[in-house]
Amino acid sequence: MITTVLICSAALFVWFLVAMYYLRRRHELRTRVGLAYWLLVAAIVPGVAFDVLYNWSIGVLLFMDITPDLTLSKRLERYRKAPLCEVGYRRKRWADWICEHLLNPYDPKGRHC
Repeated sequence: MITTVLICSAALFVWFLVAMYYLRRRHELRTRVGLAYWLLVAAIVPGVAFDVLYNWSIGVLLFMDITPDLTLSKRLERYRKAPLCEVGYRRKRWADWICEHLLNPYDPKGRHC
Protein backbone atom coordinates (compact mmCIF):
# COMPACT_ATOMS: atom_id res chain seq x y z
CA MET A 1 0.00 0.00 0.00
CA ILE A 2 2.69 2.49 1.00
CA THR A 3 4.80 1.49 -2.00
CA THR A 4 1.90 2.17 -4.35
CA VAL A 5 1.32 5.59 -2.81
CA LEU A 6 5.02 6.46 -3.13
CA ILE A 7 5.17 5.34 -6.77
CA CYS A 8 2.01 7.27 -7.68
CA SER A 9 3.18 10.42 -5.91
CA ALA A 10 6.59 10.15 -7.60
CA ALA A 11 4.91 9.82 -11.00
CA LEU A 12 2.74 12.87 -10.28
CA PHE A 13 5.79 14.80 -9.15
CA VAL A 14 7.61 14.04 -12.41
CA TRP A 15 4.52 15.08 -14.37
CA PHE A 16 4.45 18.39 -12.49
CA LEU A 17 8.16 18.91 -13.21
CA VAL A 18 7.59 18.33 -16.91
CA ALA A 19 4.64 20.76 -16.86
CA MET A 20 6.70 23.38 -15.04
CA TYR A 21 9.60 23.16 -17.47
CA TYR A 22 7.30 23.25 -20.48
CA LEU A 23 5.63 26.31 -19.00
CA ARG A 24 8.99 27.99 -18.49
CA ARG A 25 9.98 27.27 -22.08
CA ARG A 26 6.70 28.74 -23.38
CA HIS A 27 7.27 31.77 -21.17
CA GLU A 28 10.77 32.27 -22.57
CA LEU A 29 9.47 31.93 -26.14
CA ARG A 30 6.78 34.54 -25.36
CA THR A 31 3.96 32.16 -26.28
CA ARG A 32 1.83 32.82 -23.22
CA VAL A 33 -1.58 32.30 -24.76
CA GLY A 34 -4.12 29.57 -25.01
CA LEU A 35 -5.77 27.07 -22.75
CA ALA A 36 -2.67 24.85 -22.52
CA TYR A 37 -0.67 27.70 -21.00
CA TRP A 38 -3.23 28.35 -18.28
CA LEU A 39 -3.58 24.65 -17.50
CA LEU A 40 0.17 24.50 -17.03
CA VAL A 41 0.04 27.51 -14.74
CA ALA A 42 -2.57 25.66 -12.66
CA ALA A 43 -0.24 22.63 -12.50
CA ILE A 44 2.57 24.67 -10.92
CA VAL A 45 0.85 25.04 -7.55
CA PRO A 46 0.59 21.29 -6.82
CA GLY A 47 4.12 20.86 -8.20
CA VAL A 48 5.55 23.29 -5.67
CA ALA A 49 3.49 21.59 -2.96
CA PHE A 50 5.02 18.24 -3.94
CA ASP A 51 8.51 19.77 -3.85
CA VAL A 52 7.92 21.02 -0.30
CA LEU A 53 6.29 17.74 0.78
CA TYR A 54 9.17 15.65 -0.59
CA ASN A 55 11.69 17.91 1.12
CA TRP A 56 10.11 17.38 4.53
CA SER A 57 9.39 13.66 4.14
CA ILE A 58 11.66 11.80 1.74
CA GLY A 59 14.40 14.45 1.94
CA VAL A 60 14.59 14.20 5.73
CA LEU A 61 14.69 10.40 5.61
CA LEU A 62 17.20 10.21 2.74
CA PHE A 63 19.61 12.89 3.93
CA MET A 64 19.03 12.41 7.70
CA ASP A 65 18.90 16.08 8.60
CA ILE A 66 16.53 18.99 9.01
CA THR A 67 17.18 21.75 6.50
CA PRO A 68 16.51 25.50 6.42
CA ASP A 69 15.48 25.12 2.75
CA LEU A 70 11.78 25.05 1.92
CA THR A 71 11.98 22.89 -1.22
CA LEU A 72 13.88 19.75 -2.15
CA SER A 73 15.32 21.51 -5.20
CA LYS A 74 16.96 24.19 -3.02
CA ARG A 75 18.29 21.55 -0.64
CA LEU A 76 19.88 19.63 -3.52
CA GLU A 77 21.35 22.81 -4.96
CA ARG A 78 22.89 23.71 -1.59
CA TYR A 79 24.36 20.22 -1.13
CA ARG A 80 25.89 20.25 -4.59
CA LYS A 81 27.55 23.65 -4.13
CA ALA A 82 28.83 23.07 -0.59
CA PRO A 83 32.29 21.66 0.05
CA LEU A 84 32.43 17.92 0.65
CA CYS A 85 33.68 18.34 4.22
CA GLU A 86 30.63 20.46 5.05
CA VAL A 87 27.82 18.19 3.83
CA GLY A 88 29.41 14.75 3.72
CA TYR A 89 30.07 12.31 0.92
CA ARG A 90 26.75 10.45 1.12
CA ARG A 91 24.58 13.59 0.94
CA LYS A 92 26.60 15.08 -1.89
CA ARG A 93 26.53 11.80 -3.84
CA TRP A 94 22.73 11.44 -3.46
CA ALA A 95 22.16 15.09 -4.38
CA ASP A 96 24.32 14.70 -7.51
CA TRP A 97 22.50 11.53 -8.54
CA ILE A 98 18.99 12.93 -8.00
CA CYS A 99 19.81 16.11 -9.90
CA GLU A 100 21.57 14.44 -12.81
CA HIS A 101 19.19 11.51 -13.31
CA LEU A 102 15.77 12.71 -12.09
CA LEU A 103 15.59 16.51 -12.36
CA ASN A 104 18.02 17.88 -14.93
CA PRO A 105 16.77 15.75 -17.87
CA TYR A 106 13.38 17.47 -17.62
CA ASP A 107 14.78 20.99 -17.41
CA PRO A 108 14.92 22.72 -20.82
CA LYS A 109 18.30 24.21 -19.92
CA GLY A 110 19.51 20.95 -18.37
CA ARG A 111 20.52 22.48 -15.04
CA HIS A 112 17.70 22.35 -12.53
CA CYS A 113 19.98 22.13 -9.53
